[in-house]
Amino acid sequence: METATPDEALRRCGADKDAISTATWWELRSRAEFEEVDQHETHVVAAFALGPHALLVEDLGDEGVYRSDLSAGTLAVSSFRSGNSEDFSVSRDGMALAWMYLSCLSAIEGDHPDEITNAFAAMSIDEVRAFEDDPEKHPNDLELFRRIGGVSPAVADVARPARMAIMAS
Repeated sequence: METATPDEALRRCGADKDAISTATWWELRSRAEFEEVDQHETHVVAAFALGPHALLVEDLGDEGVYRSDLSAGTLAVSSFRSGNSEDFSVSRDGMALAWMYLSCLSAIEGDHPDEITNAFAAMSIDEVRAFEDDPEKHPNDLELFRRIGGVSPAVADVARPARMAIMAS
């Protein structure tokens, strides 16, 4: 399975080659604020290099969770959290394999739920229903991301400059 470079990942999101630049996340957010970017019409994305992999971070965006085509030729593991949504998905070679709401681990959809469930035991989630019923337990989407994607980003990985783009949605 191939990997996508940060520039390739941004182009898959719709960025023109000329719209891609290098900056820190803070600089990108400051630029988006200065330009008064409309979050409903504009997509603000950073692509951090993690070895041979690219980690896409969207500002108020959820394309990574809903666009399996971004995984063409590679594996994509996506997580999105907002005030009213907490989605997680796995896609490979442009095909959605499995997806779920993080609040409902027992209701994984897609033809390959094992792409997600295989990681549960390693996360000490042996009995999914019991885990969901325990008010003290919450799914850790970053740990699930790490287990499935095989990538463990650290704070330093996302604090350094990355490839960035602001583009029309």
